[in-house]
Amino acid sequence: MKTQNRFLTTMILMLTFALTNCRKDISVPNTEYDNLFGKWEWISTSGGFGGSIDNPTTTGYTQMIEFTQKGICIGYKNDKKQKKTNFTFGGNSMFLGKESWYLNFEDRGLFKDKNKNSQLVTLIGKDTLILNEMGVSEGYISKYVKK
Repeated sequence: MKTQNRFLTTMILMLTFALTNCRKDISVPNTEYDNLFGKWEWISTSGGFGGSIDNPTTTGYTQMIEFTQKGICIGYKNDKKQKKTNFTFGGNSMFLGKESWYLNFEDRGLFKDKNKNSQLVTLIGKDTLILNEMGVSEGYISKYVKK
C-alpha cells in the first residue's frame, strides 16, 4: 500500500511539474522581433494630456522590462520585480516609418496608462525599443534600450 501511495504521489508531482513548465515559445511576426526577448532599460516616457516627459532623473526611480520567449513580460522598478503578465503579438501598424506590432497583455498594470492592455512595439536597430499607445490622442510613448 505504501509503495502504491508513493507511486501515485510521484505521478501527481511529475504531472504538475510537466503542466506548469511546458509552455511553448511564442511565435514572432518576423525575425527582427527575436531581438525583443531580453531586458530593456527605461530611458523616458512622454505624452499624456499635459505633454509630460518622465525619465529616471525626474521620477527618482529606474524601470526595466523583460520579455521572455515564453510570452511573459516582467516589469521592474529600482531592480525589484513589480509585475508579471503574459503577452502575445497582435496585428501590425506603421510607426516612425517602420512596420510595428501590437503586444497584447493579460494584465494592464505594467505601463503608464493602466487602461490599455496593448502597446505598439517598434524596434529601432538592435538596441532601441519604443512602446506606444496607438489610438489614444494623449497616449504615452516610452523609450527603452537593450540591457
